[in-house]
Amino acid sequence: SLVGSEMCIRDRLCSMFLMVGCSKDFDSRLPGTWNFTSVVTVDGFPEGSENGKITFNEDGTGIVDYWDQAPFIWTSNDETITINTVEYKNTKNKRKEQVFESSFIDYGEVVHVKLSLTK
Repeated sequence: SLVGSEMCIRDRLCSMFLMVGCSKDFDSRLPGTWNFTSVVTVDGFPEGSENGKITFNEDGTGIVDYWDQAPFIWTSNDETITINTVEYKNTKNKRKEQVFESSFIDYGEVVHVKLSLTK
């Protein structure tokens, strides 16, 4: 069973895939299945990473092949994706590679999440 920081990692990474919005610059590139890596640091120290597959459908729905096949919804929005009210900036926009990053305060700690997608 998970304890302490492992539960925090799980909760932070799980919550990332419930609601997604994507820029018009990259939304035409997103439909399809991608490999993803999510890396979380807290106050500059590595806290965890996860890997899996994520599928964006053209109708604005998707699924994450990660803990129970979590479904999500995505829509277009200038150069960012929004996941559970947290905005992630698109920092790399290539046909077969997308990178999104976000920093926010969680329980008084600075959390940085880097989400990398590759085909």
